[in-house]
Amino acid sequence: MLVMRSAVQASCIYRWISSVTFIDKFKKSIPSASEVKEQLSIIEQQLKSASNIDGSRRVQLSTNDFWTPIPKHEVEHGLMSLNAHLRADSGGNFCKWLRKADRVPAKVFSLGPENKSLLVHLPTKDADRLVREYGRNGCTARIVQLRVLNFMDEEKELGIIRVKPQRVLCNAASLKIENLEFLYCPKNRAVQVKVPIRIINEDASLGLKKGAWVQTLKRQVLYECQGTSIPPWVEIDAKSMDVDHVVRVRDLPIPEGTRLMDQDFDALVAKCTTEGGDEIKKR
Repeated sequence: MLVMRSAVQASCIYRWISSVTFIDKFKKSIPSASEVKEQLSIIEQQLKSASNIDGSRRVQLSTNDFWTPIPKHEVEHGLMSLNAHLRADSGGNFCKWLRKADRVPAKVFSLGPENKSLLVHLPTKDADRLVREYGRNGCTARIVQLRVLNFMDEEKELGIIRVKPQRVLCNAASLKIENLEFLYCPKNRAVQVKVPIRIINEDASLGLKKGAWVQTLKRQVLYECQGTSIPPWVEIDAKSMDVDHVVRVRDLPIPEGTRLMDQDFDALVAKCTTEGGDEIKKR
């Protein structure tokens, strides 16, 4: 009994000593109030640097580091100027952050002999101005200059690129511009362009006096053009168009420095008719 009692007492004493040692170690591991305050201050500074005042996440949208160098080329004066910043990242989620910041993601294709791409973003007002000035389809037959600016100091210019708008992507519901695609277009480059068709003197046409009207059946025709010879449109003079007179692709004028690339040279472009649109389509 005495042996058992002494063993129990020894066990209790050992447990007590162990608990006291653990408590001492635990107390030593507990940071002081000043250390806790310092850690909280560091966390607060990190949150402030990575978020906006309303608590939303802050994302770096721009950079000044070129992913692809801009080739040396000549850019003439008088072109519409669009300001842009270099994108800091890519991907769909990053583009959503750009649109929230009132910017439009854009991409410049075929830079240099290796045909590399450059990711940029533009102010929404500049993208709207481009479409408002030339039209969503008409702007693809224009040359503009893309000014790449230093996002920290917009007075500093990182480079200028001579580009042709290639495609304008809009939201189907809101019709807001969601993306722009540009093609690097120096003066000595041959490019394929969908040139808009413009009909003039429609009110003075011979067919109009007989109750007919001029219907446009093809609004764009594909041309191959030199970088300095891109026509903003191709005109069709309707003054001499009588009833049932048609204009086909092969009848279109070919401006200097261009050639027709449309696959169907017999396709109807315009027609002076008394019929409705549905009746013509049935033929």
